[in-house]
Amino acid sequence: MIVPSFIKKQTIAGAALLIALINFLSKFVGFAREMLVANYFGATGRLMFF
Repeated sequence: MIVPSFIKKQTIAGAALLIALINFLSKFVGFAREMLVANYFGATGRLMFF
């Protein structure tokens, strides 16, 4: 895995930045997944339970 040089140092700031980056990517991927599900199945009441 390629890791940027500013994250290679074992610092609290680097760890916090890595966690924030992973969190942001997770939110973006989750939003894209929801958009795909809504596109394929529609935004119906039955789907809202999923």
